[in-house]
Amino acid sequence: MSQQGNQFSQSIGDFSNLRAREHVAFLFSSLPEKQSKLFSLVSSILEAGTNSILYLAGKQGVKGIRLSMKDAGINVALYERRMVLKIEDSQEWYLDTGISQGLFRSDSEIESRFRNFAESLIPAGLEAITIISEMDILVRKGFLEDCIRFEHTLNLVISSLNAFCVCVYDERDLSDQGIPSPQDRLAHLHNRILR
Repeated sequence: MSQQGNQFSQSIGDFSNLRAREHVAFLFSSLPEKQSKLFSLVSSILEAGTNSILYLAGKQGVKGIRLSMKDAGINVALYERRMVLKIEDSQEWYLDTGISQGLFRSDSEIESRFRNFAESLIPAGLEAITIISEMDILVRKGFLEDCIRFEHTLNLVISSLNAFCVCVYDERDLSDQGIPSPQDRLAHLHNRILR
């Protein structure tokens, strides 16, 4: 992790200061809080028109995120047609759906998926990628250690792409998994922890 890492922030305004190759964790404790802060970030990125967004939906699922974004005033269909917004299911992205169904995909397979997504954006002429990865459903299903192990690989992926990543964790799910201090558990893997 970078020398500047492990900064704790109580202000979501720090989202406006995200830079390429930065990897942050966002801890939330309610659905309205998560949606308000993340959808504000999504809206500002899409309006700027320089980044594409890969949004990996957690507990709400793809349909739930799409509808909630629409309710928040984001023209999801338009941005998807322009290939600047892609909403995927985090379980389908991270978990094997084949013979080894229910197991976390290999780091190299997940890394390849991120790279393929980045390459698919070249025709759209976008400068950077924003990855918003909701980890809540994976934590709830017992994949916390796999997520944490993959966070190391994700740091390498982000540094090789013109991307920044926001990993989204529900503090309640982390507490249910016996993590008393989520900030301490996640700080060494991220540049900053946002709330």
